[in-house]
Amino acid sequence: MRVVVLAILVLLTSCATSLMSQAPITRQVPLTSSPEVAYQQAAQALSTMGAHITSQDATTRTLSSELHGAVILNVSVDATSIVSVTGTLKPGKVVLGTMTEVDDYAALLTQDTRHGR
Repeated sequence: MRVVVLAILVLLTSCATSLMSQAPITRQVPLTSSPEVAYQQAAQALSTMGAHITSQDATTRTLSSELHGAVILNVSVDATSIVSVTGTLKPGKVVLGTMTEVDDYAALLTQDTRHGR
């Protein structure tokens, strides 16, 4: 019985640690293209990842998207072509482990721009 109780406590502790690490994550990716082209590249990278774009505004160069039914990625491109992406969990979603979507997006955006896409 003690082993079962100990196992449950370990499981709950690890779950709580995983859940606490799900704070919003932000990354910035500087691009060498114009802000308008960087915005198009940012939108294309979201599509390539399979994200569903829920809102977009080319005037303010902002995008919001949903990925995997659990992660919201908010993207903005500033006047110097720096792409900022912030990932958060959708309200009510619980994910064990680490949210990698923000780093995956930044890597894809960097990779795409190096290959001229």
